[in-house]
Amino acid sequence: MKNRVIAGVILSIVIICINACENKVAVLPVPVPLAANCDTTHATYNSSSDSVSGIINTQCAVAGCHVYGSAVANDLTSYSAIQASGYITSKKGPTGTLMYTCLYNGTPYVMPNVQQPGWNDPCKQAKLKQWILNGFPQ
Repeated sequence: MKNRVIAGVILSIVIICINACENKVAVLPVPVPLAANCDTTHATYNSSSDSVSGIINTQCAVAGCHVYGSAVANDLTSYSAIQASGYITSKKGPTGTLMYTCLYNGTPYVMPNVQQPGWNDPCKQAKLKQWILNGFPQ
């Protein structure tokens, strides 16, 4: 009887180990091809054609969200306000910033909380992400 219990326990452990060792690979989203006129290489905060300020001001710095005096979120209405917010500072580089983790990892918050018209534009999203990865150039 004792041998059957030991054999049952060993069999259970083997089954659990076999199931736990499954190679689980995440399925990455298929990148959306960008339009030929979508240039993400020169994205800066203040540039005219590749302006990230316009994206932030229409998606983030809207009434009730990231505006001056908001009780719910830090001000993102200007480059100096973004710097003061701490959203773009990290010892881990651009992907460790609060702005990156909120937008692309959903931690600690999923942003934008309320998507504004135009957020689903792949070019705007690519410019914003590249601006972050480039270290938030002004």
